[in-house]
Amino acid sequence: MCFACWNEAISESTWEMCLHGYRAQANSLRTIGLWKEPPPRPKAPWLAVFLTAFIVDLRSPDELSLFGDLERCVFWALNDSEQDPVCRIS
Repeated sequence: MCFACWNEAISESTWEMCLHGYRAQANSLRTIGLWKEPPPRPKAPWLAVFLTAFIVDLRSPDELSLFGDLERCVFWALNDSEQDPVCRIS
């Protein structure tokens, strides 16, 4: 799950949506030993990514690290574009 926000004006509400989605995975992530308390909200722009238990079960650790690389690249490509996206959730 990936949340990104470019606009500080909506950063707090977007962060709350992100936390809601992450906390909904708490039981599954605890079961497989991956639960961690979320950090405080950073200032925009920010990207927050968490893996679901389902995807962790299907991929090798090397493949999982590629997801993080891909998400960061896409986020910064969008952030550097001439468009000004306010918020994207995928």
